[in-house]
Amino acid sequence: MSSDESIYYLTASEAIRLFKAKTLSPVELMRAVIARAEDVNPKLNAFTATFYDRALEQARKAEIAYARDEGSVRPLEGIPIVIKDLHPVAGEITKLLRLRWEAHGRMPRLAGPYETIVPRSWDWFDAPS
Repeated sequence: MSSDESIYYLTASEAIRLFKAKTLSPVELMRAVIARAEDVNPKLNAFTATFYDRALEQARKAEIAYARDEGSVRPLEGIPIVIKDLHPVAGEITKLLRLRWEAHGRMPRLAGPYETIVPRSWDWFDAPS
């Protein structure tokens, strides 16, 4: 796939079709999305926290799954997602936790891996858990 801006506007269906055709890899898409986010976020201030290393690790796993082509690819595997920072994320300090910390004067307990919707969403999209 060309490195022009069209990669930013792919639908999930289009990206998955390209993954299966092996003309686009999940890693290539993730790197493009990360580059775009880093380019525009200083102006937009859309992301309070990023987990790019984890996202790239999962993209590599998705790439392997598509390369094996064994029918084990999950429906949205390799598709980048964004999670609102008010949702608890296992092991991470999000805006919600910071707000609770400020309100109560002490650090609240971090969410466990199965206490939030986030891991279930990540399972659907192959994001880190």
